[in-house]
Amino acid sequence: MTNFEIIAEYIEQNGIDFDYNGMNLQTFAAWKKEGMSVKKGAKAFIKVDLWTMKLEDEKDKEGKVVLGEDGKPKKVKKFYLKSAALFTEDQVEKIKKGKKAA
Repeated sequence: MTNFEIIAEYIEQNGIDFDYNGMNLQTFAAWKKEGMSVKKGAKAFIKVDLWTMKLEDEKDKEGKVVLGEDGKPKKVKKFYLKSAALFTEDQVEKIKKGKKAA
């Protein structure tokens, strides 16, 4: 199940009146990447477990780290569920540029 499907199912199963389109409900970090900041005092619209990817050193059957041709550890993608707080686009605002000191 994808993160999109997890969120859509959560909204449906909990009877939440929200038209989720995949972009209007995101984590704090995702909004920040888009130049947005969560408004002060805003609480997460929903909290749900989502898939997260992490790169880890590849290991052989004996548990030893596998090295690549460059002598560095080979990396493999590992996926795990992590609790995420999601905010709506109504809960964020454009990041304000701070005034520079004179």
